[in-house]
Amino acid sequence: MRVSSRKVHVHLTFPVELTKEMNTLIGPGKRSEFIAAATARELERIKLLKALEVSAGAWSLKNHPDLRDAREIAMAVRKRRRKAEMKRKGASIGRLSS
Repeated sequence: MRVSSRKVHVHLTFPVELTKEMNTLIGPGKRSEFIAAATARELERIKLLKALEVSAGAWSLKNHPDLRDAREIAMAVRKRRRKAEMKRKGASIGRLSS
């Protein structure tokens, strides 16, 4: 996630030990940048978790009985890859013969 260059002043309260550790590792002059980047990463993680919650149950074994276990999934993936490769080769051959 790209953090905007526009900024707003925000008053935050942090635990003393966390602030000391930030000052030691990041430096007092870089705290805002560090906190903004960490917040952006956490917001992306939360959005991903919410998307997973919303899509829960979208896939079911009832609708995909051919994907019952790891062996069947591997077979299906190989089949799809072969099909895609054949399609690519066919498209390449078609371009050469034109």
